[in-house]
Amino acid sequence: MTKCQTVVLTPAQRIASVQPEFHAKKRMGKQIVYVAQDRMGEITLLSQQLQLLASAINERAGDAQSERVSTTTLWKGVDRSDASRVGVWIKGRWRVRSVDLNEASNEFERVRQGHAHAAVVAAQPACWVVS
Repeated sequence: MTKCQTVVLTPAQRIASVQPEFHAKKRMGKQIVYVAQDRMGEITLLSQQLQLLASAINERAGDAQSERVSTTTLWKGVDRSDASRVGVWIKGRWRVRSVDLNEASNEFERVRQGHAHAAVVAAQPACWVVS
């Protein structure tokens, strides 16, 4: 597993720019990031790797097995917009969307407005410029 660092942003800090991480995969030929928002309004997470995103969510879940997610579960839930039995919320709590790398900072800042905290989950923190 890739080692990750979670950087919790203060309310005054903003994501200024994002550079591709070395191990981040492309989706449909484009470099993307994932924005995960918590339905409970606690936190918005930003990452270039679903594996790291799953680790960050599971770290928050602690011992609560019912709240833990897998990378596969996140992958199946990315950009889901159907009104199926489970809806758009993974485990009833997390919505994950893919965003083009060039629009990542703007989208993250827009989504984080309704949440108490915001964090970047990265294998290479130098790829994220915080101002």
